[in-house]
Amino acid sequence: MLFEEAYGISPRTWSQIARLNAARHDLLESDSEDVRVSDVAVRWVFFHFGRFSTAYRQLFGELPRLLRQPGARAHRFNERMLEKPHAMPGG
Repeated sequence: MLFEEAYGISPRTWSQIARLNAARHDLLESDSEDVRVSDVAVRWVFFHFGRFSTAYRQLFGELPRLLRQPGARAHRFNERMLEKPHAMPGG
């Protein structure tokens, strides 16, 4: 209750946003041919890939994907983690 009053979101939603940001970082930074989007999702405790994809798209405005072209990686942590999400599932 206090968490929600202070941050405007539930602890569960905050945790999901943090895990989505970590998954995004892994997807954008991965240069291994052996890594798949599903591997990253499971690493960050998303076992339902459809829900992972939907939540990722809601937060970042794009589908989760790996960027393996040289120079295509984003070197930034998404600041949206600190913003109040719009209709995040499970919050």
